[in-house]
Amino acid sequence: MLTFLSQYVFPGSSTQKAFTIAPKHVVDVSKQEVLRGVRATNKDTIEVLNMTVPSRVGGFNQDYYLPFQANEPSNNAVAWVAGTDVEPKTMQMTAGAKAAKVKKSGLNRLTTGVKEVAAASTTGVDNSEELAQLRARVTELEGQLAVARSGDGSTTEDLDTMPVLGYWKIRGLGAPCRMILYYCKVDFADRLFEAGDAPDFDKTCWTDVKETMGMDYPNLPYMIDGETKITETAAIMMYIAKKWRPELMGRNAAELGRVQMLWAHVLKLKMDFTIPCYMGKSAEEVIDISRPLLAKLVEVMGESNFVGGENVTWLDFYFAECVDNLDKLSDGLFYAEFPSLQNYWDRFVALDGLAEAWADDSKLMKNPFNNKMAGLLNE
Repeated sequence: MLTFLSQYVFPGSSTQKAFTIAPKHVVDVSKQEVLRGVRATNKDTIEVLNMTVPSRVGGFNQDYYLPFQANEPSNNAVAWVAGTDVEPKTMQMTAGAKAAKVKKSGLNRLTTGVKEVAAASTTGVDNSEELAQLRARVTELEGQLAVARSGDGSTTEDLDTMPVLGYWKIRGLGAPCRMILYYCKVDFADRLFEAGDAPDFDKTCWTDVKETMGMDYPNLPYMIDGETKITETAAIMMYIAKKWRPELMGRNAAELGRVQMLWAHVLKLKMDFTIPCYMGKSAEEVIDISRPLLAKLVEVMGESNFVGGENVTWLDFYFAECVDNLDKLSDGLFYAEFPSLQNYWDRFVALDGLAEAWADDSKLMKNPFNNKMAGLLNE
């Protein structure tokens, strides 16, 4: 029997403008759902209709779910035109179908990761180097898990977003943000704005849109992550750290406090050698300005692996960019004066996740450090 949908009244007082059947693989097998429909109502709403088979036992019943056509092609156009017929690919619902689609929170991911790696490290691995790597990974994951649990024991962060980073087509203040994103293995969009050539150095590519983006304080760099919109380099870097690798904020109160203290001095170093590059100063003058500030930071670091101590933190991504910048500006002079900085840079750029990105110029550019209107490191 055929019935016009417009004549059928679903529960409630609304009728429908349109109706469709959802793909088979979206049904909830744990509730014996065999079909799912979606309708557009005359009240401008969308309603989902679940069609289930009553069951006393509950749970998954394989008899309800016969193989059905998969959502991928089994043939191609060339073969079809040539007269080749291929049976369609099929899919089969299983008891774990719904569970596989459940989005895990960041805390659940960390917990699962610790358990999986710990299990792998106890399965009789003979390779001592591989076993050491597994144990190191367990330690790393346990540290992340401890930091994630240090608040209320859970996380509400949506880790499946794809943030957008906006900045000039230079290294500048954008490079530390890009590096920490790659280190955290975050899939992001890198939106680049390019200033015009001399003599005007036109910036309308940015100024024409900056007030239309809904930011409280429009500036470059910026980050848009879902509903979150942030500007200012340190704020962006701490946001990235807190969301994707909380241990980068500091593993305890002492480390967090030390990093915040050092941030003020690293920022002063950055400003003191960058601004003169745009003010017509010579490289020799900038080197002389930077030397005492850099020497003090080297002294404070001592023999530590990273700027805040033995652990890498978000500040390292900012400081390491300063180190590489000053090395290029001084043509290797600062590495000769402070050999520990060369070791620091080599250690930093070899970090897992960062090393792969650093080797790819399309991900992490090597030049220019400064914009076109600067007198130094502008190409």
